Parts: sequence; C-alpha cells; structure tokens
Amino acid sequence: MTSSALPFLKWAGGKRWLKPHLHPHISSIKFNRYVEPFLGSGAVFFSLLPEKCFLSDSNSDLIQTYRSIRDNHTAVLHLLEEHHKNHCKEHYYTVRSTIYNNPAESAARLIYLNRTCWNGLYRVNKSGKFNVPIGTKKNVILDTDDFEAIANALIDVQIECCDFEKAIETCG
Repeated sequence: MTSSALPFLKWAGGKRWLKPHLHPHISSIKFNRYVEPFLGSGAVFFSLLPEKCFLSDSNSDLIQTYRSIRDNHTAVLHLLEEHHKNHCKEHYYTVRSTIYNNPAESAARLIYLNRTCWNGLYRVNKSGKFNVPIGTKKNVILDTDDFEAIANALIDVQIECCDFEKAIETCG
C-alpha cells in the first residue's frame, strides 16, 4: 500500500528516527499480521503500512485519538484549525484543563497539546490529568499533515486500548 500517511504525533520513545535504518531491513518482510503493542506515534506502522494489523497502547487518550482520526478525520482537522487560530498561552491552559466527551474534540485536544506542549511530552499526574507546561512551538497544523491518508491507512486496522501483554497474546 502506498500512502502519504505519516506519524502525526511526537512521542517519547518514538521510532521515527529509526526509519532510515530499519525500513530497508523489514520493508520486504511479509506479515500475516503486524502487532504493535506500544503504538505511540505509530512510526513503524506508518513506515510499513501492513495489510493486517493490530495496534494497541495502554494510553486510552492515544487510542481514542487514532480511532477518531480513522472515523472522522475531517472533524478532527477542523477542530485543530480552530486551536491553531486560537493558540496562545491562555488557550493552551484552557484546553489542557478541559475534558471533552466528544471523540473528535478529545483527539484534537491530544494532538494540539502534543504539538504545543514542552517537548511533545505526554504526562499525567496521579489524578490522570495532563500536566505538561506549554512549550515554544506555535504550529498546530503541520505541512506534513494528511489526516485523510492517515484515516485511510487505519480503515481496516484493529485499534485497542490494552496492556502490552494482552496485545502479545493476540500473536498466538
């Protein structure tokens, strides 16, 4: 499958930097089913774009974001554009303290915070609230964004919020 789908998040422990080294060695491997138990930015998935796939992570906000882009990428993009227009310190902290019930709003929140917080870090406190301070980046919408391509890459993908052990069990 050829696609312009690229990782849309910066994620601690992300493998994007490995692509030039890893891709030549694994791009020709045929997978019966690709299983990713630590999804994060999805760098390996987006590099390979396997046909059969199980993507998972224990971070429910992250999983909801992937599902929201798959299911309604235009709404997520529209909301990101609004965050881009309104981006400032006050807006950042308002969004950071707001919990959204709508999946597209939650996804746009995570992407917005990821792109504008300090160093793209995802961290929550003991109460489960995102607590990373604002960073120096101003761009909410990136030149590399192609949410339609990302949605298409995810269309037949099983995306689950689970512990890595449960994800590994699906390999058997």
